[in-house]
Order: sequence, then C-alpha cells, then structure tokens
Amino acid sequence: MKLSWDQLPRHVKDPLAAVYVVHGDEILLQQEATDLLRRAARAQGYTEREVHHAERGMDWSALLASVNTLSLFGDRKIVEVRFSGKPDSSAASMLEKYAGNPSPDTLLLLILPKLDGTAQKAKWFAACDSAGASLQLPVIDAHTLPNWLSGRLQQAGLRTEDTEAFVLLRERVEGNLLAAQQEIEKLRLLADNGLLTTDIIRSAVGDCARYNVYELADCALNGDAERAARMLAGLR
Repeated sequence: MKLSWDQLPRHVKDPLAAVYVVHGDEILLQQEATDLLRRAARAQGYTEREVHHAERGMDWSALLASVNTLSLFGDRKIVEVRFSGKPDSSAASMLEKYAGNPSPDTLLLLILPKLDGTAQKAKWFAACDSAGASLQLPVIDAHTLPNWLSGRLQQAGLRTEDTEAFVLLRERVEGNLLAAQQEIEKLRLLADNGLLTTDIIRSAVGDCARYNVYELADCALNGDAERAARMLAGLR
C-alpha cells in the first residue's frame, strides 16, 4: 500500500501494518514521519525498539532471526533499519523473504534515501509494500516551498505582515527545511500576537539557505538574475 504524506496522520490512527518503507531525502520530513510511526506504535503496544544501520558485510540472516524472535519479556517491538543507499542483494533477499511472512509481534521500519522508479519495482520493495505500506517523502523545492512554509507558519500560529516579510523568510531558509522549522520555533517566541514583521525576520533569522549547482543552472536558464546571484553567493 502506497501512502502519501497527507494520508499518514490518519493512517496511524488505525492498527499499524507489519512493514513500513519510508524513503526520501528531506531529513526533517523523514524525522517527522518516523517519529509519528514510532509514537503510534508505542500507543499500540510496541514497547521495545531495535535500531540497525545497514553496512557492507552485514549479517542479514542474523537480523532476520532477530526480527522473527519475540523479546525476552514477550513484548511487541519495532525493528528499525537505516540504509544509506539501496539495499544490496543480500538485504533485498532478506527483506523479500521476511515480507512474505512477517512476524505479528514486530513492526519493521525501513528508512532509506529517495528510491527511483526502478528501485520501487524491485521484488523486495513490492513485497514490503504488499505486506505493509510505503511512504515516499515529498520533495520541497523552490516551487513548493511557499505553500509548505505558509502551512508551517499557520500551524505555529504565525503570519507575516506582508509579502516582503514572507519572501525574506523564504529566501533565508530555501533548501534547508530542518533550519526552516527551527527558525519557525524561534520566531514563535519573538512574534507579537503571532505577527512577523520584516524587521523581526531580518534580525532573528540567519541565512540558512542551501543551493546546488543544478538549481543555479535552472535559475539562470529561466532568466531569474536576482535569485541566481543570491544562489551563486550562497554556493561560494
């Protein structure tokens, strides 16, 4: 079952699945999604947690045995496996095998970077998706950042006094959602009645924006000279 970001909060109110695959490159969203799953799991009786980091030469048969073994106290558990890339052949084989007959007392949480279309057609992914659910984290780029930022400000009970203030905040956090969320939390303490002025943002929010050369090239080709100059300065 494929889940969208917006579906996740409703999904965790129901009995959880046996396997979850969370993949994407946005660290903040990855943290928020996995935290939400862990809280829901604890509320549903998964009281123990194991964390494994997938490494070269890892003994996947031992991990499979651990996933299938009930804890010493008979408690349900979360087994979390963090990957730095796509699963290798040994990992893929183990995941496919386990997903075919998952333990009813274990929630397997797989956390990976963004998987392309080919990787999502792999047998291990299909087996895990069939046994549980997969969540591809959304990409928050320059085009989607305004809506995302506006939503986060609203959730925090904040609003900007005008377009200039909003644009300034957007420019200072573009490409860095983790910093953006931290700055929003800080601004909650500074805003009078939730109103963010340009002066407050200018004095309180540092330039946390992150860019890459591909975004710079696209910006230059689109003729946005002002933004391209800002990105170039940020890349130096």
